Amino acid sequence: MATTIMLDAGHGGYDNGATYMGRREKDDTLALTMALGDILKNAGFNVLYTRETDVYQTPLRKAQIANESGADFFISLHRNAASYPNQYDGVQTLIFNPGGVKQEMAENINDELEDIGFKEIDVSIRPDLAVLRRTQMPALLVEAGFIDSDKDNAIFDNQFQQVAQAIADGIIETIGTEETMTDSVVPNNVQPENQPNQGNSMNNRWPGETMRSPINNNPMPGNAMGNPMNNNPMPGETMRNPMNNNPMPGNTMGNPMNHSQMPGGIMGNFGVLIVGFSSMEEAQQLIRDMEMSGHQAVIVKQ
Repeated sequence: MATTIMLDAGHGGYDNGATYMGRREKDDTLALTMALGDILKNAGFNVLYTRETDVYQTPLRKAQIANESGADFFISLHRNAASYPNQYDGVQTLIFNPGGVKQEMAENINDELEDIGFKEIDVSIRPDLAVLRRTQMPALLVEAGFIDSDKDNAIFDNQFQQVAQAIADGIIETIGTEETMTDSVVPNNVQPENQPNQGNSMNNRWPGETMRSPINNNPMPGNAMGNPMNNNPMPGETMRNPMNNNPMPGNTMGNPMNHSQMPGGIMGNFGVLIVGFSSMEEAQQLIRDMEMSGHQAVIVKQ
């Protein structure tokens, strides 16, 4: 029986993802996903897609589609973005926790992309991402270069078919073309036995610790991660405005250990956060950031 791979084109619909000079991440990811799918089908894989058109799905829904399909692997394609144009360039692949076939595949994909001209950043551990945390099969999120890097865009555009082929080669190098393999460690959302706080040996980031820049390993301001085991905010964690990284007034999260109210904050795991935005784009960005962490949010116009 052929191995089934679920391909996910990141973002979609009203969610453009990152943008740069009229370029939209959702368009790049869909084009790359369809090209990759064709290569994998020709190699004998059974290929499924979370989306084949410009539609929006929450990250949780993407994971649910993969789980409902019974796919053997889940691969989500994205483009990275920096704080300002041409700040960074390179490819990076994200996984939930270290080890297993998913890490081997991530390393192989990065190596293949480096061979065609991309700078290789690393394989990074991201237990906070819903598409990695909620999927029940080995899952990867491939950042195929920075959308705001002219260097990466030149590779993406001028060597587009080679980019798709490189990702396919990394997959095939890992699992072959005939036999289905399962993750030799654990499902994505379970930590290895006797290692309840498995850290990231590649960048020294542990669950619940401040995230670090993949470029220089420096702490990134204001982005302490929540508990990856249950997605609750860590005690005393403060949410910040994703547009300017400023603390959002009165929104220190409650203590997930006992649901008690933290000073100036919201009670327990349930709360309402009301924020004013100067544009719909800012509001949608907050929605995307919250959904990527497994939270729900709505926009109410006045």
